[in-house]
Amino acid sequence: MQFLKNTIILLYTIWIATALGGVIEHTLRNVDSFSVSGKAPEGSPFDSVTVEKMPPYDNKPKYKVIKKNGWSQIPFIIISDQDRDAKVTSSDNKTVYASTVEMGILRINSDFSKAKVLMSEKMQNLTTKLNYDGRGAEFSDLKWFDGNLMTVDDKTGVIYKLKGKKLVAQAIMDDGKDGERLYKGEWLTVKDQKMYVGGYGKEFTSGNGTTITNEDPFYIKVYDRKMGKTTVNWKNNFIAVRASIGIVFPAYIVNEAVQWSDIHQKWFFLPRKVSKNPYTDEDAEKAGSNIMIMADENFKTFKRVDVGNKKADQGFSAFQFVPGTKDQLIIALKSKEVENEEVSSYIMVFNINGKVLYGPRQIPGSFKMEGIEFFDWMNEFQPMKSQNFLFPPAPRTTRSLSPQPQKVNKLLTPSYTTFSVKNCEDSSKLSVLEGGSGKLERSNSIVPTRLSISLCPNMTTSQIMSIKKSWKHINTKGLFNVLRRCYQRCQCCCPTVALAFSAERVKKQKNLLSCGVSEHTKYFISLLDRIIDNEPNIEQELRNVGKKHVKLYEEYKLGTADIERLGEIIADVFLKLDGIRQNKETSKSWRILIASIIDEVRVGYENELRLYRRKSAIPVDSNISKNNNHNSNSYLEEHQIYPEGSHTSEITTHHQIGKICKKMEEF
Repeated sequence: MQFLKNTIILLYTIWIATALGGVIEHTLRNVDSFSVSGKAPEGSPFDSVTVEKMPPYDNKPKYKVIKKNGWSQIPFIIISDQDRDAKVTSSDNKTVYASTVEMGILRINSDFSKAKVLMSEKMQNLTTKLNYDGRGAEFSDLKWFDGNLMTVDDKTGVIYKLKGKKLVAQAIMDDGKDGERLYKGEWLTVKDQKMYVGGYGKEFTSGNGTTITNEDPFYIKVYDRKMGKTTVNWKNNFIAVRASIGIVFPAYIVNEAVQWSDIHQKWFFLPRKVSKNPYTDEDAEKAGSNIMIMADENFKTFKRVDVGNKKADQGFSAFQFVPGTKDQLIIALKSKEVENEEVSSYIMVFNINGKVLYGPRQIPGSFKMEGIEFFDWMNEFQPMKSQNFLFPPAPRTTRSLSPQPQKVNKLLTPSYTTFSVKNCEDSSKLSVLEGGSGKLERSNSIVPTRLSISLCPNMTTSQIMSIKKSWKHINTKGLFNVLRRCYQRCQCCCPTVALAFSAERVKKQKNLLSCGVSEHTKYFISLLDRIIDNEPNIEQELRNVGKKHVKLYEEYKLGTADIERLGEIIADVFLKLDGIRQNKETSKSWRILIASIIDEVRVGYENELRLYRRKSAIPVDSNISKNNNHNSNSYLEEHQIYPEGSHTSEITTHHQIGKICKKMEEF
């Protein structure tokens, strides 16, 4: 009888436990996250036990895809790895490490047969003090992971997440398996809700590339959502990938761009370098790759696809699948690093069959861009008050008080409502802007009957031809940085110019549009383009530029001597450029052109200055800028203002929304 009673009690207890357990289980399944803590059972090696449920994986896109008129528009950012140039000095004389973020828009049509890329003039510097042996902020990729935008520093081995304009360190990686050195992470991807961080996938070798000295680069790091790390030896996978295209040691592949596709259930490799020779620094400079390799999940089957034409000095540094295309389209970056040349980067769009839809088109500036990701930069980096247009123009981020010329190069000014370039949709120039996928058709055997440059009416046909030919050459050789240095040299020579460019650090100006060194540089390049294309009314535009700069006379005593000094600096720099200095006729032609430009600007300045003096009854002093150098220097020193670009230049991390919007560059 007692046995029966105990059995009934036991069954009743089991039934209650089961019922309550089901209720608890049902409840917890519908809770995003929970944590239960308690004391560990006796005899357990642990003091306490915690049961935790993670919130659902966050794979919601952090950007908006805007569709209109058969086109989709997606914002993206790219991030730089400037190597040793990342080390800079801030305005308070402290060493920091900076990486530049550029922003753009990708446009694709509904059947994925066409693509366009627009780059904003807006840039954002991300800075950190974290470094290893004087190197830091050398970011190699970008990737969304569980709702966070991640990046990796290939010098310090640190993984960061981007929170607005801040870098928040998440983990630090050791090389290989429990190595003493720091891990050189080159690519990021996500698979099965885990983040994979990989490197070159190539063994270290001796100087001649034939002897293996270290195999640590074969290891990758895998992080879960709690940033728990697992180190995995991928040696067999990397060797299988390179063997699939006939590369066997001491031949090599260098990987910087790897992604996993959930849709295709495949790994995609876009190598930076591919060579059948042993690795040497000299060979690596000309081992650029245009190859894409697809591998199944187990690295058993492979497929090779050639993407566009091979450029020996360019190789892939990053890519992402384009959202909404079922991983059929890819946007990618290529980089160029050659000894004694400025680094450069290129952007392109293609499908997984290798058909190029856009580019590769060079990105302005001497940046080595090594990471790309889709990102709502309009709101994260600079909130916009109005969203009445498809894509809000980027705000101007400058410190100068020099007014911006009203007219800008039509090739650099898209319509913000349609993203098309006004008057260029059907022109041959557009195909050139489309990144070289088309060619500007022009007969080389026929010389135009009206070859002229209205700004220089006395130029001979041969002089004009030499300018046009040399312009094509120098405009692809890092011209932005060349001209930027001209303005920076002018600041060093003319304190009043430095004062004008840096004045926003001292006090807020209410009635002047801001336009800094970068904006002046880009405008001057577009101006030269239009002058050489012989656009009408260019003389009046130049005079208007001079006229507008009179606004800087009263506050900073900017004078004609400063304008002429800038012209001398530009002429001095241009006449030393390859493509100009080798030919006396070409040098003479450029000297005439630059002098004509400065003359028109000076005429506009002087005419407006006369009117200003009459109204203000100020004594005439055409060399006012020279006479005020001492006072300006004192003012600069008193307020600790230095020329932008000098070793004490301020590292800009944010700017207020300006009165005017930045233009977008359509390539």
